Amino acid sequence: MNDLMQIFFHFLRKGLWYDDKEDNVSDISRGEWMRLFALAHEQAVTGLFIDGVSQTAMRPDEDIWVKWIAHLLHLEQMNSFLAERGSWWTDMLASKGIRAEIFKGTSVAGWYPHPEHRSYGDIDIVVTDGWNKLESLLANSQIPFVYKKKEMAVHENKGVSIEFHPQWEHLYSPAANARYQEMCRESGMISKELYLVSLILHLQRHFLIYGVGLKQVCDIAVMIRYSGADMDKTAEILRRLHIVRFSRLLFGFIEKYLGGSCRYPLPPDPDRKKISVMEDVFFRDGYRLQSEREHIASGTRNTAARIGVNAMFWFKRSLKLVSVLPEESVCFLLDKSLSRMCGLFSRKNFLKT
Repeated sequence: MNDLMQIFFHFLRKGLWYDDKEDNVSDISRGEWMRLFALAHEQAVTGLFIDGVSQTAMRPDEDIWVKWIAHLLHLEQMNSFLAERGSWWTDMLASKGIRAEIFKGTSVAGWYPHPEHRSYGDIDIVVTDGWNKLESLLANSQIPFVYKKKEMAVHENKGVSIEFHPQWEHLYSPAANARYQEMCRESGMISKELYLVSLILHLQRHFLIYGVGLKQVCDIAVMIRYSGADMDKTAEILRRLHIVRFSRLLFGFIEKYLGGSCRYPLPPDPDRKKISVMEDVFFRDGYRLQSEREHIASGTRNTAARIGVNAMFWFKRSLKLVSVLPEESVCFLLDKSLSRMCGLFSRKNFLKT
């Protein structure tokens, strides 16, 4: 890890934990300040980074600092707006007999020192009861919506998207997924422990597909420290879902780069070789890989060639991550292969008719 990355994580830890450790950071040039903020933006942790800088005596040039303060004000305004919209939607659905809860976003932001400084995204709503009523409700209310695979989305003004999910998360392993969905059904209102596990599963799924950034890692870190979730119960759920290896490596990554926790659900695994795989996904793939793959796919007009390129990509990625996610990597590759075959057969049948 280079010096600039060490400085970046120094400020990120300050923003997360507000610790009073001494600042052993040398002078930072104007260009370095700008690169640090670009890194924070790339990892969707700008609010935490600025909060961290504010905990020290160090500052960038005044014109840069003023822009950062304006950025924080924008985060606060948007997060306040999204919180109101999320509450409006869950209340409206409840009035129509549909039970729903916010997942991630403002829901997990409540554990942060400054909830309004967490980088915002879409509003994710999990419909825990009444999913079969949702489509007709939106249609009857003349609210335009689109299908996104097995989910639905509504695009509002200001570029805000509300994504409706029929379940909290899912695994590619059929047995583990069945076990997880049963836990969610039995829990009614989701417990803190199951919520924390769902965040880990969400990160794991994105980690496996295209990569994921530090925002989701920070979500898990703050919930471990501040939520009051029972670590023993959380560990038992992780064992039942067969995600011990990934979770221990994730906790090892958190301990190495973020710290902040005196106790994890499972002992952090410091295995350097496997953590280097996580570093590659978080630091190199981040939130960039998906757009890169979509750009490549859009430039490949031949259907057979596009399928071949994608198949090779998913095979190599599953092979790369099998040491970290053995069961999920294999099941993910099988799921991709099966869905592609079904798609091809359904297309052939369509062409015949």
